[in-house]
Amino acid sequence: MHPSVPFMATWNQIKAAPLTVTQLSGEAASSNREYAMLGQECDIMIGTFDQATTRQLVVAVPLGAYHFGIAVTSDHPLAHHFRLALNDLAGQRLLMVPRGISEKNDQLRDAIETAAPDVIIEGTRGRYNLDVFNRAADQNLALLNLTP
Repeated sequence: MHPSVPFMATWNQIKAAPLTVTQLSGEAASSNREYAMLGQECDIMIGTFDQATTRQLVVAVPLGAYHFGIAVTSDHPLAHHFRLALNDLAGQRLLMVPRGISEKNDQLRDAIETAAPDVIIEGTRGRYNLDVFNRAADQNLALLNLTP
């Protein structure tokens, strides 16, 4: 769930050395599990981590920027919306990562809980994996996501 495309575009420009891309193992529910792998199982990592989360753990180089979005199935009541306001989510169940994984996610959760308390926020076990996407699709839930 950590896209390598932004990094590969940068790497192809510098072509400093051969590169092997590997899948990181580990439990999605553990907090900041990847950082423990740096220097052990991997030397460079790409992911959607905000600077507030990483600044005390690693030196991060931004390769791009993302915006929050809401993913829904094509038959979801919000599927026809191009843009959503918080009150559009009223009464909807919204999947989000739990607190403590990302400061930006935590700030958005606070804003939703304050401005739209009737949104039903459901936390995932940790960062997103295929089970989270399947749950959103199977239960027709809105899913907070990032759009590059």
